[in-house]
Amino acid sequence: MRILFILATVLSIISCSNSSEERSIPKCIQAEIDLLNSTNTDPDARVFQYWFNDRHVYLFDLMPNTPDGAALVVDENCVEICSLGTIAGIVDCEGINFVENANDEQVIWSN
Repeated sequence: MRILFILATVLSIISCSNSSEERSIPKCIQAEIDLLNSTNTDPDARVFQYWFNDRHVYLFDLMPNTPDGAALVVDENCVEICSLGTIAGIVDCEGINFVENANDEQVIWSN
């Protein structure tokens, strides 16, 4: 019985340490999120992290309820990569279909 308790405790510690290893958010992205916390009023606004074109990128969807609103995609240095959506329905980013090729979606901020 004692061995089961020790095993359960060790597994709990391991699983907790793995879950706490969340992706680190780059400082410039966190600064933008901090600004959004005080300025964005759209209740559905979100910031996503994706794996796209061999790197993590961040999609700022700040006006999801606006039909011609754009979602901005930036890299880990906050350099704009592309703008998606708009009234034109843009899905290409760096010449690649973002919708079909962006993986590992994670919401890192929501209003």
